Amino acid sequence: MTTVTYRSGVIASDSLVSNEEYLMKTFSRKIFKVDGVLIGVCGGSYSGLVFVDWFRGLLLDDCMWDLDVGDDFEALVVHPDGEILTYNRYLIPDEHGKPKFFAVGSGSKCAYIALEMGASAERAVKLACKYDLYSGGDIQVLGFNDKDLVAKKSKALISIKRKR
Repeated sequence: MTTVTYRSGVIASDSLVSNEEYLMKTFSRKIFKVDGVLIGVCGGSYSGLVFVDWFRGLLLDDCMWDLDVGDDFEALVVHPDGEILTYNRYLIPDEHGKPKFFAVGSGSKCAYIALEMGASAERAVKLACKYDLYSGGDIQVLGFNDKDLVAKKSKALISIKRKR
């Protein structure tokens, strides 16, 4: 799967491609900016890329119905005003309001702990990569003010201090 997090105008993800049987040791882009909206995808990488093209308006709604259930995905969509939506292959948005932070994917439980303790989106993904079997590789970071994706080499986890 993967880990995608959002906090303070920044979305981050790992880059590892895996499946339930083995790690493929390949890497993929998982976060995008489309018309000023941040998008992060996890789950089936092919389905996630199809979703991004659908969001760009390049595909019709019915294209998602042809996807195999085993290649399901989840997309985190963050609007510039902080509104967060999630989508799956049925393209029905699930509205989450404007939370301070959010996480999706197989490493989201670890990431939520880090985010709750004040970690940035990038640090939360680093923590998830340390404990989640299906998250790893370089960390990808993209903010509303960034022109393009920033890929950061994954280093040892930096300690996270709780804000009081």
